[in-house]
Parts: sequence; structure tokens; C-alpha cells
Amino acid sequence: MKPKLLALCLILPLALSGCFVSKARKTVRKTKRVVAHVRVAAVAGTQKDYKKAGLHMAMATALAATDVEDVSFFVKSFELFSSGDHEGAGTIFCKGLVRNKIRNPAIVLGALAAITLVGQRNNLQWKDFLKAMWRQTKTCVLR
Repeated sequence: MKPKLLALCLILPLALSGCFVSKARKTVRKTKRVVAHVRVAAVAGTQKDYKKAGLHMAMATALAATDVEDVSFFVKSFELFSSGDHEGAGTIFCKGLVRNKIRNPAIVLGALAAITLVGQRNNLQWKDFLKAMWRQTKTCVLR
């Protein structure tokens, strides 16, 4: 056998194993994030705040595939929006984007669009929330 071909045969599996390991590490990190969000939701659930725990859980599940580590900003933003404070909700949403180092708000809004809350009123409110946050993120300073 030629030495170059032999070297290629020996190096190729090592290079591919590195790719598999890095992909496995990313999967483990994402799973750990989801577990952390589940724990926070469970703590909120034990404090008799089941509605917040369910919303936190839904957002954590939707954002698990993205690089969002802290979901609490987005949960708080929706709570402020529900209470009628649209400007404050936009500010908190922008803080969440900055804290999680996300430059493109479409990543978060696209993941959150997958959530459908139970009930027509909540569903309409959720769509209004996503539209309002899209408008608010245009004024955010994302670096």
C-alpha cells in the first residue's frame, strides 16, 4: 500500500470521531439546559404557580434547540405584556436577547412561534405578543 493512502486511512477515522464527539457534546449541553429549565419550572410549580411553570416549561422546550440559556427574561416579558405593559415587555425581551448574546431576534421569535397556548384568547394574545416583540426588537441595540 502507498504510504499516503495508508496515512489517509488512519487519519480519516480520527478526524471523523472528533466531529462526532463535538456533536455529542453540543447535544449534552442542550439537554443539560433543558433539565435546568425543567428544574426551575418544577420549583415554580411547587410554589403553586402552575401557570408560570407551564409557560416556563413551554418556552424552555421551544428554545432548547437554540443557544438560549436563560428563558426567564422571555417569560417575564410575556407576563408584562399580558398585564398591559407593552413597553416594559419589549425592554425585558431586548435584555433577554442581549443577555443570551443573540443578534438575530428571529431565532427566538421563530422558536417561540411554535408554542400554541390553550384557549383562543391566549392564542390571540400570544400572536399579538410575538408581533409586538418583533416591532420592539427593531429598536433594540443588539451587538
